Amino acid sequence: MNQAGLILQLQRTAGNRAVGAALGPMVVQRQEVPAQAPADEKPVPAEELPAEPVATSAPPQAPAPGTGVVLTDADKQRFAADPKPVDFYVQYHELALADQIATGVPALVTLAQMAFESNWAMGASASFFGVKGDPDGPASEVHWLWTTEPVTARDSVRERYKKYKEFAEKDPEPDKANYQVKLPFRKYSGAAEAIAGHSRALHGKGYAAAWSKSADPEEFAKAVAAAGYAAGAGYGEGLVSTIRTLNKAAAYAKDKDMLRGEDMLKHAKRMFDVLAADPSSNGIAKAHKLVPQAIPGSYAVLSDEGLKLELRRLREILVSMGVPPGVADEVCQP
Repeated sequence: MNQAGLILQLQRTAGNRAVGAALGPMVVQRQEVPAQAPADEKPVPAEELPAEPVATSAPPQAPAPGTGVVLTDADKQRFAADPKPVDFYVQYHELALADQIATGVPALVTLAQMAFESNWAMGASASFFGVKGDPDGPASEVHWLWTTEPVTARDSVRERYKKYKEFAEKDPEPDKANYQVKLPFRKYSGAAEAIAGHSRALHGKGYAAAWSKSADPEEFAKAVAAAGYAAGAGYGEGLVSTIRTLNKAAAYAKDKDMLRGEDMLKHAKRMFDVLAADPSSNGIAKAHKLVPQAIPGSYAVLSDEGLKLELRRLREILVSMGVPPGVADEVCQP
């Protein structure tokens, strides 16, 4: 059962207010523009969900990050001196792997685009995937951040954004192809929501050529870049370099036993399958009953705060798999 099929089944569920409310923002999808796209370039729209599920074979899955990687002494010294890539991988790998299971987007591509677009930033203020926001939309959905744009796009950027008080820019340095400008970016409630939106976009028609390469993260990333995900020379090369860094970071994290167990991811997949098979309130109740199995250790003896943290982690994994946030909230109630 793929993400689109799950959503469509949930859409058709009658009499379930939680599901209906959760699906609202997912049904009417906005166009999302990568941060480095020229201001006058039209976005590649995410593919609209079909009226009925389309029977297609699942794309081949990429291997887990770190698979087959042999770390050199130089690699180990690098991550010991600068742990940022390892910290980034540890923080978000579960969400990216959950998304790969549900959508087929290679986890390394998801993580690499998150890191590359945000400059390895973590937390709610990070501009994951560099998606431009609507400056006329709700303030809760937009934040203005400094970014890099081509000097050749400066006039069109000014024309589009100079009327907003948040807009700012720095004069380009001599002989530099890019300059710094403050622009609106899409603000997500969390990394899981950002990842889900990113995967919906990559399932759009503009990226169809990438899907024959989904088992190879580097080739998939090159195809996404070639399809125009972001403007500017070197985007594809930068993305591939980041993938290689994260692949080594994954191996380093495994070697140092820094990763949490896979039990939660395994049980989250079971919950996803339950919801796909029965998207009614009864299915939500069945998925909820699996929660104690997904929480590592003894569910009954966790402190209230500890339980909340683990439930929040499980919720984020479910959302990354494509479960609507409102439904994930229902499933992950204490």
